[in-house]
Amino acid sequence: MKSNFLLEIKRQSVHLVLGVIITVSIYYLKPHVGNLILAPLIIAIGIMIYLSRFKPNHGVLDYILSELERWENIETVPFKGAIWFGIGIFFPILFVPLNVACSILMIFTLGDSMATLIGKSYGKHRIGNKSVEGSMAFMLFGFLGALIFLFADPLLALELTICGVLLELSTLVDDNFLIPFGLTIFYTLIQMI
Repeated sequence: MKSNFLLEIKRQSVHLVLGVIITVSIYYLKPHVGNLILAPLIIAIGIMIYLSRFKPNHGVLDYILSELERWENIETVPFKGAIWFGIGIFFPILFVPLNVACSILMIFTLGDSMATLIGKSYGKHRIGNKSVEGSMAFMLFGFLGALIFLFADPLLALELTICGVLLELSTLVDDNFLIPFGLTIFYTLIQMI
């Protein structure tokens, strides 16, 4: 059985690469196609839900699951994290301005991935099942990612990142859903003030 750390490196690498590709695609394509940008995402979520419910035996699918999915999820809900990721990013894409949506996605993508990698590698000071070191990595990389799209408003980038760190510490709901959803709610609330 492969080590959990190696599995997390693979999972977070995919999370990071796909998150950046999705964010850049949304940034450049949404002004041209509007909310139709969500069509491939809806199709992908539908396919993953279908595959997780019916679990067909297929060589490529079995290989992907064995290399990228946590064992407990293979048995219960394969693609759980990816499904929550897809559902979670709907909210910023639909409800906030494009630059803020892309900042939220970068906070989520870079912050969450780097928090896991740094936290599992160097985390010694615990906050529940998370580490201070992982949270600091989330803060640094999430903020840098947010600045790419909010360079004119670094205070907003910082506020969103701090909120993202706090959401990431929660274990109530899968963070792949909670972080983008929660940041969308947070942004909407601070715009009302």
